[in-house]
Amino acid sequence: MSSWFNGGGSENDQPRKQTGKRQKGESYASRKEKEAQRNKRRSYDGRNIAPLPAVVNAKRKAKAGKNPVYFLKTYFPNTFGMPFSIDHKDVIMLAMAVIIVGGMQAVAMPRGSGKTSIFERLVLWAILFGHRRFAVLIGANSEAAEDILATLQTELMTNDLLAEDFPEACYPFIRLEEIANRARGQHIDGVATNLVWNRSKLVFATIEGAKCSGAIIIAKGILARLRGLKFKSKNGDELRPDLVVPDDPQTDNSARSEYQISKR
Repeated sequence: MSSWFNGGGSENDQPRKQTGKRQKGESYASRKEKEAQRNKRRSYDGRNIAPLPAVVNAKRKAKAGKNPVYFLKTYFPNTFGMPFSIDHKDVIMLAMAVIIVGGMQAVAMPRGSGKTSIFERLVLWAILFGHRRFAVLIGANSEAAEDILATLQTELMTNDLLAEDFPEACYPFIRLEEIANRARGQHIDGVATNLVWNRSKLVFATIEGAKCSGAIIIAKGILARLRGLKFKSKNGDELRPDLVVPDDPQTDNSARSEYQISKR
């Protein structure tokens, strides 16, 4: 013991101690590398959302694709708890025709009759069934438009019925757990979903075979730049708006101005 503390010992002691230092250094580097690999793997596994859940009720989903009235009543019972009137059904079917065939249509309904709630969710119907790929929500200002988009985001992340039959649309958003940064790097067994979720833009996961794959919904105020809107998807498609929904595009101030009314 005294020779160890005094720096003595046999000739064979020194090489063993030096070798031990080298091994310790190599072991530390190796441990760091292994830890880095483990962290990388954990991050990779944590962002992998495979496998997607199966569709719970394919018949229900198929019926909803043919009938938007059924879609609204079935998947949003808390929003549409009362029966639709004949006028409601006429407006919904008119919107269906515009979504599928095209054209422009202005709709006026009494305040409080559910107009905004109906058209918000018809935008989802258009996207989920692949009728449209780039929807633009227009409000009196950007905040109003973003509120509409926030409603759709909430439905996609919290509506259990919708998630049951549209896992290709809902599950990637559900896995974010309301943390937008988790969209970065999200993948399905190595294939990026390219999901985007923020206050003014919603890009659906890129999933092969999904009708809503790569579709986009954006929110804009009516005074924002609207001409020339386009979106380049990760798979190279350049999308232009094919569904535009202005909702109550007036403010109290603009409603008092004939010029502003005419401009809108």
